[in-house]
Amino acid sequence: MTLTSSGNLGINSTTPSSRLSIVGDVYISGITTITGNLTAGAFTSSSIVTGNATFWNKVGIFTDSPIYDVQ
Repeated sequence: MTLTSSGNLGINSTTPSSRLSIVGDVYISGITTITGNLTAGAFTSSSIVTGNATFWNKVGIFTDSPIYDVQ
């Protein structure tokens, strides 16, 4: 674990470039709330959400500027 002088925390990373940088697999149990942007590199069959996923705004696939709501 690395804590930089600017306050960035790295888990399994010696050069964290954001407030929290985790290199490796992460397991989260419970409710996770994201109030900013969510960027995902790739989804595979093993990373599919097994519970509910709720989106309050537009969702884009291969775009940074989605124009349609998902229904």
